[in-house]
Amino acid sequence: TVLQRSSYELLNILSFSRPNQPLVGTIWRLLTECPQIRCVLDFVIIAPGDEKILLKNNKVIMAARDLSLSVESLVGNVYSMLMLMCSVLSHHLTAVDDKELLEAQSLLPLSDITLLMQYLKQLLYKMYWTEPIVDSN
Repeated sequence: TVLQRSSYELLNILSFSRPNQPLVGTIWRLLTECPQIRCVLDFVIIAPGDEKILLKNNKVIMAARDLSLSVESLVGNVYSMLMLMCSVLSHHLTAVDDKELLEAQSLLPLSDITLLMQYLKQLLYKMYWTEPIVDSN
């Protein structure tokens, strides 16, 4: 369909338009190096509990205040960045071989790939086992 073709073309642009500075690396650096965003990422992925606890967490409240955002907006933005990064990374990985990914480290340094995989494993575990998303139908 037209929508599928358009999303594929958009992912191509996001994945391959800047080969020397991939979008995945830019988003990953923003997620991990900005202290306000990193505290939300750490809390969302690592800390147990539900969203109600997150919205009352002092570090997250201060981070949102520093960025002039509501806590809900900050958390939503972190989830959106993480989802965009995963979509672009997934699309990009279809065209990257092991040598380019692991030896040339074209997308991310190996230490960042390891950290990203740890984050994603914890997030998936949390989403599947501790806070499953249930279809209302």
